Amino acid sequence: MAKKKTKTEILNGVDHYISTGECPNCGAKGVEGDGQLESTGNKAYQNCSCADCGYSFTDIYQLVGITPPKGDDIIPLEPSATRIWVCEDCGARTE
Repeated sequence: MAKKKTKTEILNGVDHYISTGECPNCGAKGVEGDGQLESTGNKAYQNCSCADCGYSFTDIYQLVGITPPKGDDIIPLEPSATRIWVCEDCGARTE
């Protein structure tokens, strides 16, 4: 089991987690959502944890566009997506 990372180390790995799905604490691919997505407005939240090291955090998703029923191109709601990540253990947050 990997040593628990510091707040700074975890925040530095956020982009890596978002692009790979690997645990921001230990780097394993064992991250799973714990239950259903909950939504408010244009954001959705899901508690996640790593099956390998037990680290838990919340993924936060933001609606950035829609696809019309006929499968046309995505209609963006804003020019770029905002990534938000919150660490449940230390409260660190990126936007």
